[in-house]
Amino acid sequence: DLAPTLAELLDLGQPTADFDGVSLAALLAGADTPDRDIYAEVHHAAGDSRGREPELYSLTAGKWKYVHHPHGGAHELFDLEADPGELTNLYAPDHPRAQELLFRIEALGAIDGIVPSTEGMDPEAIRQLEALGYL
Repeated sequence: DLAPTLAELLDLGQPTADFDGVSLAALLAGADTPDRDIYAEVHHAAGDSRGREPELYSLTAGKWKYVHHPHGGAHELFDLEADPGELTNLYAPDHPRAQELLFRIEALGAIDGIVPSTEGMDPEAIRQLEALGYL
């Protein structure tokens, strides 16, 4: 959503690239926006000094948020209307909403994770990224 939003805010016209996202300029101006699914993933560097999990995947659909932790095998399911602070994990393997959201995340090609590729990169850039812990 970032590129379409910036394009609109900066009055650059319609982006020539085909983005999955939409402009959120109206939301920034205080307008209501229609509900839509929100997919997110997080990838931390290997050996993260804060001890964070390497990958997390989530899908928020309406009032439901599902989070999958592939490395630990944990799952979370939250009813955001009843529990906006995400304090009560409602996940159960047979919970219909958990099954649906997991299926939808898998259909996006997530869960298996992303393996970083250095194909075509300059050897010095690869060395620097390795030194920083990104590879």
